[in-house]
Amino acid sequence: MIFHWVSIVLFERIVSKGLAHYSYLVGDKFEAVIIDPRLDCEVYVERASSEGMRITHILETHRNEDYVVGSAELASRTGAQVWHADSQWDYNYGQAAKEGQRCKIGRLEIEAISTPGHTPGSMSYLLRDPGGLPWVVFTGDALFAGEVGRIDLMGKDKAPSMAGLLYDSIFRGLLPLGDQVLVCPAHGAGSVCGESIAERLWTTIGLERQHNPRLQNTDRDAFIADLMKSQPERPLYFTHMEKLNLEGANLARLPDPKPLSPKDFAARAKDAFVLDTRMELEFGAAHVPGAQSIWIDGLASFEGWYVPYEKPILLVT
Repeated sequence: MIFHWVSIVLFERIVSKGLAHYSYLVGDKFEAVIIDPRLDCEVYVERASSEGMRITHILETHRNEDYVVGSAELASRTGAQVWHADSQWDYNYGQAAKEGQRCKIGRLEIEAISTPGHTPGSMSYLLRDPGGLPWVVFTGDALFAGEVGRIDLMGKDKAPSMAGLLYDSIFRGLLPLGDQVLVCPAHGAGSVCGESIAERLWTTIGLERQHNPRLQNTDRDAFIADLMKSQPERPLYFTHMEKLNLEGANLARLPDPKPLSPKDFAARAKDAFVLDTRMELEFGAAHVPGAQSIWIDGLASFEGWYVPYEKPILLVT
């Protein structure tokens, strides 16, 4: 969905199918900012260019675990500044965002707000309109529609303290921004980053205050206890994503697969993972012995759960 406000401000949410990942493009007066970009970042460059805008800033709300972030790649194409969260970790790119740090995008102002809990150094970003009023808060994985972020990423032993940090971030940092403020999280329904994210596409601080089941536990201890008893399973691929997202993955590093003869394919298959991306009926009719089936449109959702990173991958398409 795209909002054009006063024919000058551009506000667009980009949805990554299969991951329920949301990134955002906000622009004004020929300048634009991207929040939590994905790796295949052509969409941001093309959209900003089509509106006559230059991407000047790229903001990350946290070190992501469920997809590869495109900040380094996008910065290499645009020259934009990158603000990453989680300053306690060593990033190979960008600069760490600090509480209260601000940037201007045309007439708009964005302010960094520390909201730890999902990760130790998670940040949210408050967008103020040209009149200086709070308009939108980009909450990353701290606050979703109908849910809050998972608190188990630092290990089960640290989960209670992370839940306490998340309570403080939401009740003392986000809710006081005002019921009218639009909440723009990094994920929607179906994401593994929250147990029961609601299917409403847009939400506000006021809606979450009234209808988010987690926020009905206004007592800190009750909030922590509720989160501790209902954490989703941690996918195995999260660990690999964490590493990539500190390094700053670049599209230029991706290999260009070459076709193989049947003989070469058979020889390599002994030590490789064979992935068949055809539809189920085609796979069921005939397939390479030992091959695993994930249809092409399901790769974003399921490949990370089943494909091993330590083996070469052979594709059947």
